[in-house]
This record gives sequence, C-alpha cells and structure tokens, in this order.
Amino acid sequence: MKVASFLFLLVLPVSVLANNECTSPNAPLAICKAEAEAGHAIAQVALGTKYMYGEELPRDEEQAFSWYLKAAEQGVAPGSVAYMYATGTGVEQNDQEAAVWYAKGAEQGDAVSQVNLGRYYENGAGVEQDIDKAKALYKASCEGGNYSGCDEYKRLQTP
Repeated sequence: MKVASFLFLLVLPVSVLANNECTSPNAPLAICKAEAEAGHAIAQVALGTKYMYGEELPRDEEQAFSWYLKAAEQGVAPGSVAYMYATGTGVEQNDQEAAVWYAKGAEQGDAVSQVNLGRYYENGAGVEQDIDKAKALYKASCEGGNYSGCDEYKRLQTP
C-alpha cells in the first residue's frame, strides 16, 4: 500500500492509501476514467480535478463536484467537497454542508480542513458559534503545519 498526498485547488487536500495507476491529475484520462468508474477514490479525485481545470476534457465544475463527492463518501478528500460547498463551486453554496465535510477532514487530521472549520465555528457559519472549538481547531491546524492555523490561533489568544 502506498500513501499519496496531494493538494488540489490550493485548499483541497487528499490523503489516500491507494495502489492504482491514476495517482495524480497528470495521469492519462482513460486510466483515470476507468479507475474512477471502478470506484477507486484517488482516481475519482484525479478525474474531478481534470473536470475542475478542464484538463483533457471540457471544464465542468458540477462533474468535478460529483467525482469529489464519490471519493469523499469513501473517506477520501472530504475537504474538497467542503471547499466546493463553501464556495458554491459546482454545487449550491451551503455552509452547513461545508461544515459537515470540513469536520470529516478535520477528524482525519487535515490541517486545511481544521483551519476552515475553525473559521466556521468562530463566525457561527453553518454551525453554532463556539470560540473554544475554533481555538482548538486552529491549534490543531497549527500543529499540523498550517501557518494560517497558527495565525488564527495567535489572534484568538491575544486579548
């Protein structure tokens, strides 16, 4: 089993255990499509990324969301789905759904999902406002190496 990590859309993390050939957005389209349709989560993320950026096929944010969701439902890249719900990219904008998916990413230790979910808790977007949860998420994000998480944590620590 091989551990592969990628960042998509600058804020779309992927942490996956996979042994398939479509392990990056640069993999050939035919391989990614076949593997994605066979249910391989990493291939679903890669195919979603090809749709997102219009690489080897027409740009289609709704198709991108669909493939990211299939992967996220298998526990892969939930932050990708959260980001799309948060921004209304390929799906209707929905803070509650974004928070649900960021929480799944945060539970996996994804520092980007942690900082984004922290912002939701800090601002009461899609969740009930909870500054203590926001601080804890920012701290975890910082400890995971996310500089934004560190900045947010320090900001909330300052009276």
